[in-house]
Formats: sequence, C-alpha cells, structure tokens
Amino acid sequence: MGENGYQSIQGISWNSVVERLLGDIEVTPNRRVVSPITVLVLDMQPIEPATGGGRLRLKGLYSHLGEEIHARYIGTFDWRGEKEREIAITESLEEWDIPLHEDQFKLNDYFSTLLSGRTLIDLLFPLLGEASPDLMRGARENAKGAEVIIFSHPWMYPLIKTHVDLSEKTIIYDSHNCEGILRQQLLGNTPFAKCISNFIRFVERELCEEADLVLACSDEDKFQFVQEYHIDPEKIEVVPNGVDIHAIVPVTTEIKKRRRDELELPDKIALFIGSEYPPNVEGGQFIIDTLADQCPDVTFVLVGGVGNQLNARGKKNVRICGLVSDEKKRMLLEASDIAINPMFRGSGTNIKMFDFLSAGLPTITSPIGARGIRDNGSFIVAEPARFSDEMYRVLSTPTLYQELAMKGRSLVADHYDWNKISHDLGRKIRLLHKSREPYFSVIVPTKRGNLDVLIEALNNQRCRDFEAIIIDAGENREASLQEKCTFPVVYINDTSAGAVRARNIGLAHATGRIIAFTDDDCRPDAEWLENAKRMLESRDIIGIEGDIYSDNEKQEDARYRIVTNEGFHGLGFMTANLFLRRDVIERIAGFDERFDKPHFREDTDLAWRAQHYGEIPFSDKVRVYHPPHLRNENGESKQERDQFFKNDPLLFSKHPEKYLRLIKAEGHYRNNTNFWRMFREGCKRISGPVPIHYLVNDPDIRKFIPSELISEQEKSAEL
Repeated sequence: MGENGYQSIQGISWNSVVERLLGDIEVTPNRRVVSPITVLVLDMQPIEPATGGGRLRLKGLYSHLGEEIHARYIGTFDWRGEKEREIAITESLEEWDIPLHEDQFKLNDYFSTLLSGRTLIDLLFPLLGEASPDLMRGARENAKGAEVIIFSHPWMYPLIKTHVDLSEKTIIYDSHNCEGILRQQLLGNTPFAKCISNFIRFVERELCEEADLVLACSDEDKFQFVQEYHIDPEKIEVVPNGVDIHAIVPVTTEIKKRRRDELELPDKIALFIGSEYPPNVEGGQFIIDTLADQCPDVTFVLVGGVGNQLNARGKKNVRICGLVSDEKKRMLLEASDIAINPMFRGSGTNIKMFDFLSAGLPTITSPIGARGIRDNGSFIVAEPARFSDEMYRVLSTPTLYQELAMKGRSLVADHYDWNKISHDLGRKIRLLHKSREPYFSVIVPTKRGNLDVLIEALNNQRCRDFEAIIIDAGENREASLQEKCTFPVVYINDTSAGAVRARNIGLAHATGRIIAFTDDDCRPDAEWLENAKRMLESRDIIGIEGDIYSDNEKQEDARYRIVTNEGFHGLGFMTANLFLRRDVIERIAGFDERFDKPHFREDTDLAWRAQHYGEIPFSDKVRVYHPPHLRNENGESKQERDQFFKNDPLLFSKHPEKYLRLIKAEGHYRNNTNFWRMFREGCKRISGPVPIHYLVNDPDIRKFIPSELISEQEKSAEL
C-alpha cells in the first residue's frame, strides 16, 4: 500500500468515531445481599497478573458474580521460587496461591525428559498432586466448606473427589478447551503421549458426568463434549471469553500518536498478542517468517509470553515485547493501527480477539482464530496466505477501517463484556444452587453447647436431605461441632442472641424448602424427617406439629419440669418439634422478637400467624424426645419459669380468641399463684390496652382475674 493510502486513514474523523464507540458502556448498580453463596474455584495457575488466556478468563469470569456470591480462588505457580500469597481481586473474589512443593518439580523434571518440549506439570497433577501437601490441604479444606465448587480445568478434580463428598455440592466444570481433544493434538503420538492423552480424556469425561453444569467457551466446544463424551447437551452452557470494555477502549488520533511517541514506535503498527502456548508460537513464527517480509512498511509488535519462544532473526520491522504490564499492554493497543491473529490450531476461543475488538482495532484472523466468536462482519476472516493483502486493503480503505472498528467494538459490548458475562454466570450459579437446596433446614439455637445427643440423632436420620443451622450464643464451638456432624452444618456464633432472635438468624441462613425446629437437648427419632417429608408431600399442608414426648414416670415428680405437647395438639405449637414451609415463614416475617428474653410464646405466635395460609396438622409419627428438666437447673426453677408469663399479654393482644382457648387448656390462670402477677407486669410492656373483655366475659376465667387488673385495663381503654 502506498503512503497516500495510509494518510487517508489519518484523515478519518476518528474522534467522533471514538465517542460513538464508548457510548455503549453501562455500569451495573450494586445490590446489597445477605448470606452469600460460598463458591470455590480451583485451577493450577495464579490469576494476577492476568497474562494469557487462562488467567484472563479466570479474572474476567469470576470477578463480578454479584454480592449474592463470595468466591475464593485457590491456585498455584507452575514455576519455582514463589511464596504463598492472598490477595483481593474484587470485593467478591479473593485469590489464594499456594506454591507447589519441590518434590512436585522434581517429578515433573523427570517426566518432562520423556516428552521433551511439552508442558506436563498441569496434565500430570491428578497423578502427582499429593507431592504438594500444602496445596492439597488448603484446597480440600476449602472444598469441604464450599457450597459450589468450580473446577477451572479438570486437573484438581480427582484429588478433591477422593477426600470430599461432592454429592453434597454444586459442581461446575469450567472448560477452557475440550482438553481430551486438544492434548491429543499438542502432545503427539508417542506411547507416553498417548498414555497422558487417554488419562486426560478419562478425567475430563468423569468430571463432565459428575458436574451439574459444564461451561464451554464456544458452540464448537459444546459439540465436541457431546460427541466425545456423550454428555447431555442440556447441561452444557456456552459461556464465552470476553474483555473488560471499561479498561480497553478506543482512543482518539491524538492519543494514538502520543502512545507511539512514548513507546518509540513508528507509524503503521500491526499487533499480535499471545501466551507461551504452542499454537501462539506457531502464529508468531508465521508473522516473523512470512508477514514481516510481505509487508516491509508495517511494524509487527508481538506481545506476551509467546516472545519467550521467538527470535526476530534480524527483522527490523518486528518488535518482540514479551510479557508486559496491563498498563503497557493498554498503551500498545492504543498505539496500534490493526490487529492480526494467524492461528493454525487450537480449541476454545482466543481472548486476544476481544482485546483487539474492544480497542476498536480492525482485526484480521484465520478461521481457527475466529473459532467460537460471532461473525457479524466485525472482523475479517482469511486464510494466512491472504493476510498481507487484507492488511493493506483495510489500511488503505478509510470506510472499511471505520466500519470494522465500529462493528468490532459493538460486538464485544453486546456479547463479550466480562462484566455482563460474569454477572450472567452468577445468576446461573444462584439458580443452579437453589435447585439443589436441601428439603429441610433444621434450626437449633443453643447456649449451653452440649449438642452431642442431638447431633447423634441427626447423624442417624434416615432422610439425609437436610442441613442444620446452629446459632450458638455461647463460646465458639464450630470446629468441634463440624467434626461430629455427618450432615451439612451452618454455624453462627452470636453471644448477644436470645433464642427468638437466634431462630430468626437461622431463618436468614436457611436454604431448605421446609424449616424444621427442635431444641438443643432433644433427640428426634431416626424417622423424624423421613416421616415428615412423606406427610408434607402427600397432603396440601403448610407444616406439621410433631409429637413431643418425655419420661412420663417423672410427670408427678415435683423435681422435674416435663416438656410435652400431649393434650395441647393444635394449640401450643412448640419449636421442640415444629415444621413450617419456608415461603410461609418469609411471608409472615419470621418470629416476633418482642417475645424474646425471656423467650416464651414466640413459637405459638408464629404458628398461629402461619395458619392464615394453610393447615398445620398434628402427627404422632413425627416424634421428638424432650428430656425432663430438673427444677434446680439454671433457668428451670418455678420462680424463673413463672417470669415467662410476662409474654402472655402480648400473645393475647395479637390472638385473643385463640389465646382464650389455650389458657383454658393449660389452666395456669387457676393453678399458679404467680400467673396473674406476671400477666399484669406484661400488660405494662405493651403499648395500648389488652383486650381484657375476652377474659372477663368468660365466667370460668373472670373469677380468677384480679380486680385491679380489670380496672387498669378499663382505664387504659378509656384513655
């Protein structure tokens, strides 16, 4: 192309084009969320600095999943000399890199001699990973506590599977490529290479089968997974690579010239970016050996780890920059005129393409380089033999140059913006995790911390579709409790929480469809959850009041307080054995915390409010044993228990007719000399009068009501 043709490019009204190209940037508003889902992402590389396609995908894909998700990435370094580090990438993504042990490198050095020139440290990790115990210990401990585990590449999967029960987790395979096919292409046909390729196919197939969701970079990769491993296409989602369109933007002509001056580059720059990955090396060598000779007036700038494997061989119009900082990479994008991507083999999509298009650079790519990317005329696809002709055509045609720049930027803004891609993935993760929610959430407040009897009973449950949420107002006992439990546990330590508030805290963390309440000293029967589930699924009900039984022989022993609901079915509703649908509890806003400290009648109030939305029948097959309490235990003396009646006026004011039935069945008003004194004190804690006329109009109750209480309430009503 002549000099005049190139000058015509400079004459484009580029500033106005840049303004239009940047008009598509949107900022996603933040939302406040409670109790985020814990996500663990595992791979064999660090994220920061995000150089190379793999790291760029990790950073882009998991940085903006949403406040509803907290993601931790655990990776490593595939080279010697690094130290362990923890860094925050975004508010919702943290990175923990644990170096490989020296034994790992020694083993890798040996096996590399059997397949010279090939990178094997990640491929052989499923076999050799135990040589790095610190990395495996950190990954496994985090995997046990995570709700969602994402295997980015399949390398860590076998080593986690052998130590963590993955059936209780949501499992996602984030495939960067179809590794089984790619490694077969890259490793060659020696016997040892075939052994590795077949092993990788076995690992990847098993992970695809176990995963709840497989992420593919392109439709082509999805097709390969279906064809090679016979994976159900319904569980494969195409989640493409992308670019941060806020970080890489088109620039004006003035800035482009300034960047060239700063970088000491001439005019007419063609840019190529690539990691130290064999297909990139082949593309870089093609640029040096062929394009540099065909286009002597164009300066080819090669950026990234690919430069470690290249030699410019005295070519004056080739600049090998090697690895550069994000800032310098941005400057090189801004200094360039066009981008090229001559790729001859590979899998997945080329992230470099999105960098080029986001920067507004007209891009020429081979068919392999365009793999998996929507083609709406936003870049030119050409066989490598035509690259030089297409480069000159673009540089000499201002309208084509401008059209490609506009369409390329528009393409990435609409379909390949990491912020949008990551946000969409976060939504998929939330929906997928929700679909795996346990049937039951068992909520248990405690302060004493002696939960051994309850934990043993929960360990023995025949129905395993449950989680337990323990809210501990005592000392922190999480470590010892987690060791004893064979079921998922959410542990919250809050020393200020009374029993009522503790149950509300538990509700905020619950994910089960049905909430099951019991006490910390109870012993549910082995069929407790099983029988409850059978009943809930066979009838149109919103909950169950289960049978609470105790030691009947101690019924007449004054030294004990017996806890049972015998004789009060459909009235009292005690949280020692109560089931309610979570959506109903959310609709009625949980427990009324005015019943806290002392906690009493809150469970009755909850059930009575819930009954507006459906039936809560009693079942004698859904059973919980509640031990009798010695009256000399803390909080169990008659004097202490009588204080609880201070909550009765609140329950009465909210449900006068039901309360009337309840106290007549209980009989405290006629048998306990302290009942009315506590009731009277409770009336003073309520703003407004108590509907005392319900009690006065009942002849059996009226004769027990102190006259001063009636007088006080009548005066209050008049006021």
